[in-house]
Amino acid sequence: MMITNDAPLKSAAIVNKLLALRPKPNVPRNETHKPITCLRVETSTVTKEVNKFRACDGYSCFYCREWAQLLQRKHFPSAARIRKESMLTINFAQPIPRERVSGFCSKLEQNVQAKLSKDSNFDNTIISYVADSVDAWLQRTPSTFETLNTKFAPINFDISPDNVPLTETKEDPVHILNKVEAEKFHLALTEEDFPLLRTMTPAVMASLVTPDCHHTRPDYSTLADLEASRRSINEVLEKVYKECGHDVEQAVDSLWSSTSQLLKEMKEFEAARVQAVADGCFAKSVEFSQTHQDLLIGFNEYWNTIVENHKKKSKKLFAKAVSSDQVDASFYDFLDRLKKSCDLWNSEFLASQVATVRRLVESISKACYSRINVTRDHLRFANTEDAALQLKLKSILTRLEEFSNRVEAGLSKLEAEFESRVAEISSEIEAIKGIWQTESQPTTQGRLEKAANKEFKKRIKRVESLASSTRSWSITHMKTLITPETLVELLIPTLEVQMMDTEYFETTTVENLLRNHSSVIEEVTSRREQVWEEFVRGVNVGRAVLGSVLGKLFLKEGLRQIEDRVAAHKEKWLLEQIEDEVVEVTEPKKKTRKSKKASSEVSSPTDEQKPEVNFVKAVNSSPVIGVPKLEVDIDSETVSTVSVDSMPHTPVDAKAQSSIHEAIKATENLPSLPEEVDRLLSEPSADSSVGELNSMSQAELINLVTSLRKENSSLTSTLAAIRSEFTSLSTQCTTLAQALRQQEEYVQVKEQEYLKSISLKESEMENARRYVAAMEQRITLLERDHPVNQPSNSRPSTPALVAEMSRLAYKPSTSNLRHEIELSDDEDFEIDRQEVPEQKAIEA
Repeated sequence: MMITNDAPLKSAAIVNKLLALRPKPNVPRNETHKPITCLRVETSTVTKEVNKFRACDGYSCFYCREWAQLLQRKHFPSAARIRKESMLTINFAQPIPRERVSGFCSKLEQNVQAKLSKDSNFDNTIISYVADSVDAWLQRTPSTFETLNTKFAPINFDISPDNVPLTETKEDPVHILNKVEAEKFHLALTEEDFPLLRTMTPAVMASLVTPDCHHTRPDYSTLADLEASRRSINEVLEKVYKECGHDVEQAVDSLWSSTSQLLKEMKEFEAARVQAVADGCFAKSVEFSQTHQDLLIGFNEYWNTIVENHKKKSKKLFAKAVSSDQVDASFYDFLDRLKKSCDLWNSEFLASQVATVRRLVESISKACYSRINVTRDHLRFANTEDAALQLKLKSILTRLEEFSNRVEAGLSKLEAEFESRVAEISSEIEAIKGIWQTESQPTTQGRLEKAANKEFKKRIKRVESLASSTRSWSITHMKTLITPETLVELLIPTLEVQMMDTEYFETTTVENLLRNHSSVIEEVTSRREQVWEEFVRGVNVGRAVLGSVLGKLFLKEGLRQIEDRVAAHKEKWLLEQIEDEVVEVTEPKKKTRKSKKASSEVSSPTDEQKPEVNFVKAVNSSPVIGVPKLEVDIDSETVSTVSVDSMPHTPVDAKAQSSIHEAIKATENLPSLPEEVDRLLSEPSADSSVGELNSMSQAELINLVTSLRKENSSLTSTLAAIRSEFTSLSTQCTTLAQALRQQEEYVQVKEQEYLKSISLKESEMENARRYVAAMEQRITLLERDHPVNQPSNSRPSTPALVAEMSRLAYKPSTSNLRHEIELSDDEDFEIDRQEVPEQKAIEA
């Protein structure tokens, strides 16, 4: 890590450099030089910086530090603290508050209509659904209790931005807190949020060292002080809330009892409706059929019994013959029973059911009218004119009148239709009697034959069907008089008006009850607001301090990364310079070696090798690297010992390796040595050496080729030596670069220690000067208060005392200063003790 000094940080310059070193959008990442994407600071470092934050007054008030520590614990909690708080946290079921009556009733109507459209059998339970829904709504917390909970809510010290909003000033370091990402052991700031570090102005940086907040201990409360006040206020709030809550609960329960009573009446109305026109009506019809089943027997069954009885009597000995009068009496008895069943149905069933329906309509109207009148009286008493409520009252009255008229019209139609049908049945019975008398012989056989006639039976069957259909029609018509839908359309608006009236009076009742405790409530509310304001002020101070500390640490980290980039750039530049020097040094060596080898070849002892010298010169005119293409048994181990991949990857090595690869590729394209010799031999040349070469014998040519092979081997070994020398030079360059970096770091460390020692000496000198000035002032006061001439050896003179104090004051440690101050105080006390007897002697 690059060590940076404590020199003033220039936030604008650092941020501009960080933004310049960010990854470029259109530049590949490998072409940029180590882009800076994130700044990370250790959590322990932040904790240390906050814990050693300066005092507000210079020595004893740590208001800013304590609030910053609180904000750090809450904003960036540790994993252990999170687990502990999660284990101690218990989630209780929170009561659901009531919604407004108007919204609840509108939703209830929509739900009822939706269920009726989906389920055809829902009309049987629609009243129960409405009553259960309203009961569930009544079980919720009243809206007045929400008001009480808001008014008597205990103080909760929550530092989240939702509870304590952040400052709207964009040039404030507080906004750094929201952008910092907490990792496991670090706090990170991403590249998108680097511009926030511009808020670390010189004034903010100076405030981290020099206190400018002017906080004093008694005037500004810490969190511990506010906690004590919070507990006291919460106890008073809880006590007042219990007293008010008990009274409010009783008053609210009494107000909503009328709504509960209306729900009870709704259920009773539904039960009466079921008995009057629904299942109860059908049950009564079944009971009537069972009671009067002898009257409701069919003609065939009845007449067959009569015929069987007549046959049995005629077969008995000494039995009287059945006369036609007896047959007529039996037939007339059936017709009388049929007419009597209609009369009994009207008297025993229909009349009672109609009376029940009328009583039900009267009860519903009475309940609705009573609620409407009560609501009107309340509005008149409160001197309020609620247009919406008045409109609802008029709508209920209209619906109630339509409901009553519709039911009464249905009952009237039922009675009239039943009378007309009974009259039709009576007329048919009289017609049948006339046909029986006129169209049959007045004998037993004639009567029986007429009774067995098909057309006559059909007419009797028609009368029976007419009587049965009259009973069935009356039951069906009764069901249409009062349906669950019509009942709900009337009762839900009435219920809504009742609930709205209760809701209004609930609010006024609670307000009247709270007036009895207004003095205590106002006092506690003012204390709560004062404590809350102090808490908000402390949270804002803690946010500012923590944001400033984080900004400073992020700036230091950014400066460190920038210095690392600069050092890497210097290292790269130094390696490039060394590489150029290595290239310049190695080229003359190659030339000297080549010249030496050529001279050795030229200095041959015999004259027969003179043409060989010219041939060597001709061959040497081509690139030397091309010689390895000769088909000579070269030791490959000497060449492969120095591989390119095993060399250090420095910029100089990379450039040298690229040049070597290019040279090798160039040699691969060159022709082999025999081809080059043939070409030289075939081409005509004016040079005399070529003629000499042609005149050479086979043995001389073999010697020439052997010498060329030897030269090839020597060149290969020379190339390997150059490579090894280049590797050693690269290693030396790397070592020099590391030594240079260590020297720079050592210089920076020494410079930092020197600056710290200078500042420490200056502070100690300043303390010494202050101490000498204080001592001089005190000596002056003592001389003024005791103007007595004393011997010179009784106490030292002022200049000598000042010099001695200066010598004692200049100490490197503050603890020695405190000890010397205590010693000087003791010496003054001894001087005063010596002056007392001398003053007494003068007075005597």
